[in-house]
Amino acid sequence: MYDNIVIRLEEGDMPVGYDWQSVLSKSSQRLSYTTGNGVKGVWKGGWVTARNGYIEFKGSLPKCLYGHNCNVKPVTLTEIERLVDEMSADFSVPMQCAEVTQLEFSANFIVSHSPEAYINAVCGVNGFDDWNIRGTKYIERKELVRLKFYDKLREARSKKELPKPCPLSSNLLRYEMTLYHRVLRQMFGKLRCADLWNKSVYWRLVSEWLYHFECLQFRVVYDADFRLFKNVTSFEDWAICTLDADYGLFGVVKSLFDTRSEPKPSDRTLHHKLKKRIDKAKARFVGRYKSPELIEELKNCVYGYLSWLYEHSPDRMSDAYERAKTGS
Repeated sequence: MYDNIVIRLEEGDMPVGYDWQSVLSKSSQRLSYTTGNGVKGVWKGGWVTARNGYIEFKGSLPKCLYGHNCNVKPVTLTEIERLVDEMSADFSVPMQCAEVTQLEFSANFIVSHSPEAYINAVCGVNGFDDWNIRGTKYIERKELVRLKFYDKLREARSKKELPKPCPLSSNLLRYEMTLYHRVLRQMFGKLRCADLWNKSVYWRLVSEWLYHFECLQFRVVYDADFRLFKNVTSFEDWAICTLDADYGLFGVVKSLFDTRSEPKPSDRTLHHKLKKRIDKAKARFVGRYKSPELIEELKNCVYGYLSWLYEHSPDRMSDAYERAKTGS
């Protein structure tokens, strides 16, 4: 579930005698700031910036551990704790005390069809902006939360980050939630890096990830190819069905009819004809739409994954933990 994070250790949490010049001695690259008061380097594939007043790490936890983030099972809390301990030892500073200023929570799902088909079925969330860029669906509430759906293997292939050998299905859909600093402060106060392997924090993030998924709205995507269009009328039928899936044309037409200006006796007849036309178009395309099947599969993927996470994963909910959480 955990993936990209940004953590920042401020001067007040650093040990006496902190020297930024020696922090990145174990990084694979070193780049000096032109100002001369800090350096930037790579540690296990993530970027580390060390300056007089702070140290910051930006990177993917799975990539640090496995060299890629195409994993279908999440990084364990124990793995994260060990990784941060190793980072702290390398830099001789307590990165466990660093504040988490950005956090990505995600999962990769093996699906039956091309990820693009599922992405096209996702509309958005009320109150969020949404847009598509090169096959990726973005849904964002600025400076608070960003959701993404995309083809994970295509993205990894473009970055040359595929696991070797790659045993994964060619259809790997990723659902990703990024929480920004402001919302992390609202949820946890000052979230420390050491809190990431706390089960209470972890399962609250799981709940937040699920909550945003359940807020999603989906559209019906009608299955069509050019051979389906026998004439202009059949194309019109397909267009009507596609619009109806997004907007509910019966309701739109009724609202326009009820609020029409200068009513005429012929309006009622036209209203009836429009309804019949929508009915006729929908009858032609009965059984020729993908989304209900795709959406159901996507939901089954998410809920099945959560069931495994809850009952069988290394960080599953134990009976003792649940009793402590509920106070029973």
